[in-house]
Amino acid sequence: MIKDFGMFETSGLLSYSVIQENSYIDMKQIVDTANDIVKKLYNEVLDMINENIEKLHRLAAELLEKETIYEEEIDSILQ
Repeated sequence: MIKDFGMFETSGLLSYSVIQENSYIDMKQIVDTANDIVKKLYNEVLDMINENIEKLHRLAAELLEKETIYEEEIDSILQ
């Protein structure tokens, strides 16, 4: 996605083919940018899990007890 759509702070929204043709950026910068995005998103997900850990535990307990739960039950557990 980064390569195809261009998501670089250094070169903006240029696609990799444009960057490569003009030698603005190299593959290491693409990998570094991808890693930065993945790390940021990973940390956001961890934060969401930690903020909702009690709900997650309640949901897991219900699933262990019943094996199958429906939307209404999920909604009541998550509220």
